[in-house]
Amino acid sequence: MVYGPSDLHNQRVTASRRSPALLAALGLLVSGLAVVAATVLSVTPASSASGEIFAERWCSQGKPAPCVVSATRNGVAMSPDDPELEIVGVSTIYQPNAYDTAMWFVQRIGGMGQIPLNDTYTVQWDLGTLRPDTARVSATGLDVDRIDDGDGTYQAQVTGRPVLIARGCVFVEWPPQCPETATSNEVRFGGEFWQEHVNTEFIGMEVSGNVGSNGIFLKENGDDPDTFSSDIWGPHYLADGATLNLGALRYRLPYSLLKSDFAIPDPASVVASSIDATLNGKPFKFKLTQDPDGGGIIIDIEGVTFSRKKVELNRGDITPTRPKLKSAARAGIEATLKFRASESRGAKVKRYQARCTGHGSVLTATATKKSSRVVVTGLRAGQGYSCQVRAGSRAGYGAWSKTKQV
Repeated sequence: MVYGPSDLHNQRVTASRRSPALLAALGLLVSGLAVVAATVLSVTPASSASGEIFAERWCSQGKPAPCVVSATRNGVAMSPDDPELEIVGVSTIYQPNAYDTAMWFVQRIGGMGQIPLNDTYTVQWDLGTLRPDTARVSATGLDVDRIDDGDGTYQAQVTGRPVLIARGCVFVEWPPQCPETATSNEVRFGGEFWQEHVNTEFIGMEVSGNVGSNGIFLKENGDDPDTFSSDIWGPHYLADGATLNLGALRYRLPYSLLKSDFAIPDPASVVASSIDATLNGKPFKFKLTQDPDGGGIIIDIEGVTFSRKKVELNRGDITPTRPKLKSAARAGIEATLKFRASESRGAKVKRYQARCTGHGSVLTATATKKSSRVVVTGLRAGQGYSCQVRAGSRAGYGAWSKTKQV
């Protein structure tokens, strides 16, 4: 298959802007499927675009940006003279919103046949003045890095393996129409870099993600600042009509988004319980990790089909975890409580609070965030108390520890 502009980009979705972070592009890891996720506000046809189709766009041949700086296949350098594979694409400026994209694919020479499914590619692009605010790439095992040249120009490096794309969705109207069984399957490694000038701003590309087909946008959910949703379409079966079109999503949430729109003050401490997730309205399991390159978190969702699915992520409990009260010892009117520190999960621990309750009276005391003990005073002689400790943060206090008697 030889790619043309309509195949590379057959829809344009424009979302209203409330804040840049709310519309931050997320990563989407696609494994064994094609998916489509987008905000439904307006669709601008591809005819509004002007651009240029390019093939074998290598910087070493004196080609202008966007051009390939270097490429490897399984660690072996590729070149414009590669007898089997070529890198093709299209550089586009869309009107009237004036946003730039550079789209590209690795394919066999002339598009004749599928590329191998299990190869690993690394492609580095010189993008010129196109600042890649987001990357959308059909790949698995993906890593995308933006390189700021410091002079107003940028590069981007993409590493990953091809994925099997299930094709057949039609995007001439909204919502997209997808057959239950894919019309064909395609092995694909490629994607696009986006620079938005008007209406939307994408944030956090450094380990941005990848998508099959046409990408993912965040949707503003009314006045709820702590929620985003993404609608996903794709055939339920692969082209054989029997194999489920199973795959995985990878979302990358930038710290800026977590701070401004999820009201999470310390996103570097976020854990899985900090985020509540639903798939078609039902809770589901996911894996949350901190981005190893920094600046965001990564949410992985595995083993699901994508025939009309809605993923929603909401802020969960970001208060500190429950501390473990190791001992409680009494000496006269004082009780010394020793505890194991709480863990932050979106809001850093700022202090600890202790309480001892007995016969209708409650005595409290506080300790600093670095403490491992707190002393409660004012206990009455001959009266027993039940004592607990909890951790406080900007998001409030977490759960009380189990009690110990003094």
